[in-house]
Amino acid sequence: MKKAVEGKKVEVKDKLLAQLRDPARIEVLPDGWFRDKLHGIDRAPLELIKHVDNLEEGIKYAESLNAYVPEDYETESLIDRSRRDPAIIDPFTKIQTDDWFMTKTPVKNNSGLIWCVSFDGGSVGNTGKGSDLYVWPVRSSQ
Repeated sequence: MKKAVEGKKVEVKDKLLAQLRDPARIEVLPDGWFRDKLHGIDRAPLELIKHVDNLEEGIKYAESLNAYVPEDYETESLIDRSRRDPAIIDPFTKIQTDDWFMTKTPVKNNSGLIWCVSFDGGSVGNTGKGSDLYVWPVRSSQ
């Protein structure tokens, strides 16, 4: 019985990884934004990624584009740990990797911290809301 359960877990994990890495998941829109069909969001073009001084500035910048700072799962799902520098799915391999990318998701046991993602090696961590990070705005799919 234990082997059957472990086999099922591996099967589910393999299906999830295939879904995350599926090239058809991302569609380039006429305005240059990227539709992420998995999450029902559009990601800003790479040239609109901006380094900001803190979460508040990131939120203001995203709002100026009629967008928002993404949740942790929306950003983390772009990691491809089979790659390095950048550890990210296609078509985003030209992304900056010299710093972390913010999410708006607070750490559960410390609301002064937010989750962040590094596409250099595919790491997930947390940092203070006052940290300078990249913001990659997203919007709900139209």
